[in-house]
Amino acid sequence: MDKITKAMIKAVLESNILELIQTRRKIVKKKGRELAFEFDILAEKSIIDILRSEGFGGIIIGEETNKNEGDEKEGYILIDPVDGSHNARRDIPFYATLIVYLKGKHYEDIFSSVVFDPLRNKIYYAERKKGAFLIHDGKTKQLIVKDEIEEPIMLDIIRTKMMIKTDKLSRFGSLRRFGSIGLATAWVAENKIDATIDITKGTRSLDVLASLFLVKEAKGKVIVEPKEDIIDARLNFIAGRKQLVNILARTFWWRRK
Repeated sequence: MDKITKAMIKAVLESNILELIQTRRKIVKKKGRELAFEFDILAEKSIIDILRSEGFGGIIIGEETNKNEGDEKEGYILIDPVDGSHNARRDIPFYATLIVYLKGKHYEDIFSSVVFDPLRNKIYYAERKKGAFLIHDGKTKQLIVKDEIEEPIMLDIIRTKMMIKTDKLSRFGSLRRFGSIGLATAWVAENKIDATIDITKGTRSLDVLASLFLVKEAKGKVIVEPKEDIIDARLNFIAGRKQLVNILARTFWWRRK
């Protein structure tokens, strides 16, 4: 395992994310109408501090604190400390911490990613050309996305604008909005969900890039744009089983924003 991947795993494990969620729930206003919670900010600060203490000298970009300056030559780390923070604050058991490391600014520059499900104590991670893995109960297993379509199909869709297309999407199977696109996409890598989709450019890269890389390295299929200057981009994507992604792409990709 690469040293930066190890540092990212250490950061999510040592940041006491569950304790912060349970005890630090004050609402903190951000720009405009955007809200954050105290646990978001504190978790992100802790993760950044641990990454720095482990020697990462590159640029860190967080959901809450934005850009933390560093040496561009050492790459970029993107952090979403609690993807699904509204779920977390209401004790809805579906949220995760996402971290992704890129050696440059483009999609193909992703080197590794970590998705941490603190409630279930599951660590998903992937490294370029090495595969995707799940650490749980002291055991590590490789994740492989199934190719074939199995009935009934379950999809996670993102953003209200997608609802206008649900009449067409619903014929593919059950539609869900879980409230954490990052964890839902990690579940695609684990074959719990068949695909995730956003064609409205409603998802920021740090909200899902770590999980898209998991699916890619688990031998699933990922269609994503843009592929360049992706550090703080909003994305269109479909990720899931190859056969299903091909069908969804033929039907919906041309409708993307």
